[in-house]
Amino acid sequence: MSKENKQDNDKFISLIIVVNTIPVTITINENAPLKAAAEKALEETKNSGRPLQDWEMKLDDKILDLDKKIKSYDFPNNQELFLSLKAGVGGNRII
Repeated sequence: MSKENKQDNDKFISLIIVVNTIPVTITINENAPLKAAAEKALEETKNSGRPLQDWEMKLDDKILDLDKKIKSYDFPNNQELFLSLKAGVGGNRII
């Protein structure tokens, strides 16, 4: 691997992820999938009671694909994102 490629792979970004009204700053490699940042935010805010698939991340009311690489979104440093439980997740299901 050339030095250029190694430097490109080592670019980090800070994201502010608001989990149930609690903001947390996550610094992560831009080549990681967005779900890695979501997992880190849930861990840091001690929201471990629900699996990741019960959560969704939004930017301006648009749901983001957690499997896409962070750099594909071209976020500015310190972009604020919102992580919350999906609508209808939890509670008793009425049949």
